[in-house]
Amino acid sequence: MRWALLLISVLFVVPVVAQELNKEQILANLRFRVPNLENAEVVLGDIEDSPYADLKQGSFTINGQQTFRFLLSEDPLHLILLATDPIDVSLSEA
Repeated sequence: MRWALLLISVLFVVPVVAQELNKEQILANLRFRVPNLENAEVVLGDIEDSPYADLKQGSFTINGQQTFRFLLSEDPLHLILLATDPIDVSLSEA
């Protein structure tokens, strides 16, 4: 629960210093930017195309219990943690 509070209470962008989508580098940067993850078991899932232009999507799991979704920009590389699913604000009022 404390991982959820830590990560959800602060919505932030984690810069990823790699020039390509390398899972090991992404995990290393997550641990560097979020020191509480240093001793945690963090498993990065598959990174795939998202429905959003120029963004990939994926998730990571902490200690086999909590899964967090993210979007990943490619230029520059940034990992954007999502506190909830993206909200479509293009809808008009009925």
